[in-house]
Amino acid sequence: MSELRFDSINDAQLYLLKDLLENGTDVKTRGLITKEITPFFFAVTNPRKRITTLNGRNWNFAAALGELSWHLAVSNDLEFITSYLSGWKYYSADQKIITGSCYGKKIFNKGPSRKSQWDKVTAVLKNDHQSRRAVIGLFDTSGDIDETIPDVSCTISLQFLVRNNCVDIIVNMRSNDAIWGLPFDFFFFSYLQELMAFELSLDVGIYHHMAGSMHIYERHYDMAEQIIGNVQHEAFEMPPVRTDETEFFLRTERKIRSGKMTFAEIEHLQIDNYWKELLEILFHYYLKKNHFVTNSGNLDFLKHNPYQELV
Repeated sequence: MSELRFDSINDAQLYLLKDLLENGTDVKTRGLITKEITPFFFAVTNPRKRITTLNGRNWNFAAALGELSWHLAVSNDLEFITSYLSGWKYYSADQKIITGSCYGKKIFNKGPSRKSQWDKVTAVLKNDHQSRRAVIGLFDTSGDIDETIPDVSCTISLQFLVRNNCVDIIVNMRSNDAIWGLPFDFFFFSYLQELMAFELSLDVGIYHHMAGSMHIYERHYDMAEQIIGNVQHEAFEMPPVRTDETEFFLRTERKIRSGKMTFAEIEHLQIDNYWKELLEILFHYYLKKNHFVTNSGNLDFLKHNPYQELV
């Protein structure tokens, strides 16, 4: 099966949803009806067009930034991720931690005498740009096959390849929900691709996505029809990462999430605009979630923010 190529995640999703509804095979799994294509391969040639803006989908950009923060913070804490995406509570066995899909913890966690997977693959590519060994494993064969646990990693592996002086990524998934999972998966994994390119002082290349089972649940058929039938706008392209200020970003996110950030502090953050603009979106999300602003509330601190139309 040949790989389909798209300019943005919007374009990929539009094609995929139409293909699933028209050509998907009916499969009932765990008591739920789905339409499925197996396997499904696609690529996005401009991974910075990672924000889903499809009319009818109502995808939450701020929640995606929150999930990104959770992963980058090397966390598996349920309270942290449910402050942005409440549905994660259904994937925790003890209502305290996430054990399967805590990708950031699996990627970045390290010990006193143990490097993280991220550090290892970065070192491999710095030593040999042509290496084919820069692979991060995310599926735990000792536990993720167990059908009794609520959260099994959907992602098997990530491979980074430097080709044409750019960083490509190959994402290999066992299972992918085209409505709920794919937009968030693409956002996070394409971000890792961007961060790896920054680490290597290279540009972002092609994003490749392979799913053993790409599917849509019956409850989302009508939503998919609405998305396909709507007039779509041009995809939003994020700018390149210019500085590595993730530690400051994560400290400030934690302060925002805990309600300890003020308007004055958010306006005077001493950080590159790339990261400041993302933090402003998270600050607005906190205010809105806690009913400090409404949809028509005061957004003066966002007036120069390029993402303001996405919140």
